[in-house]
Amino acid sequence: MTPNGEFVVFEETDPKTKFDIRLVTLKGAHTSTPLIQTPFNDQNPALSSDGAWLAYQSDESGRAEVYVCPFPKVDSGRWQVSTAGGTRPLWSRDGRDLFYLDVDRRLTVVSVQTQPTFHVSPPGAPRASVAESPYTDLPIPDSTRWPRINELFTRPRPNRMPWRETLDCRKAAPAGRRSGDSAPSD
Repeated sequence: MTPNGEFVVFEETDPKTKFDIRLVTLKGAHTSTPLIQTPFNDQNPALSSDGAWLAYQSDESGRAEVYVCPFPKVDSGRWQVSTAGGTRPLWSRDGRDLFYLDVDRRLTVVSVQTQPTFHVSPPGAPRASVAESPYTDLPIPDSTRWPRINELFTRPRPNRMPWRETLDCRKAAPAGRRSGDSAPSD
């Protein structure tokens, strides 16, 4: 979901175009539109904390690589971030670092600069391997805290939910009792 709560970015499969990245507006008619739709697998969208940048993976080069583009005007530029394969991008909270898994499932980080123009540092040495087990408990550096790898790469990602289910979840909460609301006082 965008920081302003107006849009949800998610992936969806299409028989003709494989995985696509779509955008649904949460105001009005809740319409879904293609954001990135190519003949390749475009998936795992991740918005920066300020909502200005979209990271995702695509296999257009023949293997999965991580790309970044401006959001929501995704056609106004695009930069390849990974250099030797990459999947499952995830932004640091402050938006200065982008984490992803390389082809050997090793955690890799790049520093990102967005002003005055977009620039990404070469990938650093991989930090740690991510085991297949959901119980992996290796710390990784983030700009603000040290989350566990299993928190970042093994939990379901909310932006991968079908958008209709996301909207249904919002409707299911009674008015005045949405997530984060305090309990009524007796």
